[in-house]
Amino acid sequence: METDRIKELIESGTPICQLDKEGAKRLLKYQATNAFIKVGVHRSMTPDAFQQEVEFCAEMLYNDIVDDPRYKNIRDKEFPYLFSEGVKGRLGADKDIVLTYKSIIRWIEGYVTSQIRKDAVVMYMAEKEARTPKLAAHEITDEELKVKVLDAWTAYQQYRCSKRLNDLSDDSPRTVGEAIGMPIECLDYGRIRADYLVRIGYARPDEKLVDVFGRAYDNGGKFVKV
Repeated sequence: METDRIKELIESGTPICQLDKEGAKRLLKYQATNAFIKVGVHRSMTPDAFQQEVEFCAEMLYNDIVDDPRYKNIRDKEFPYLFSEGVKGRLGADKDIVLTYKSIIRWIEGYVTSQIRKDAVVMYMAEKEARTPKLAAHEITDEELKVKVLDAWTAYQQYRCSKRLNDLSDDSPRTVGEAIGMPIECLDYGRIRADYLVRIGYARPDEKLVDVFGRAYDNGGKFVKV
């Protein structure tokens, strides 16, 4: 996979959770159909059975993607690239088994948790922050900052909960890059949210936003002044 290519797809695409449900399912159905045909799944199934398999796969993929904070921010334009890499055997270790819904979920897990995509997200966020006017942080009201912090906190809690459930599950997908990526909402480039928490007393100057969230999560969800 290529970091620059993925960064371009992230920048030009729309998070799948922001698409209407039917549009998102059409995208997933199209990609699943192509993948199944490329690996020959259709050869061992009747047309009706193949169609049912594709429909089932698209429905389940949509539900799992939008419900999982690790996946819901994948851009629509990333999916053709993701599926292409999966078919080529570059995501996970299941290169020669019959392709199934479980295989595709493992591709998605391997893609999202790969260091290459993580680097692409970091590059995208850094460039986005660099394009933001420097005075923007001073123009944001405390109420707006509070909303931004709460949105990031919600994403962080979902991330920690999903990570805990994933670690406890014996049959959870295990692919390359098993460490689960932090949600984009928690990447506080420019320290706008972290500095707000410092100012109101809930963070130290040397702490990152995720450090504060980690302490609060381990404290039963309660933020304590430092």
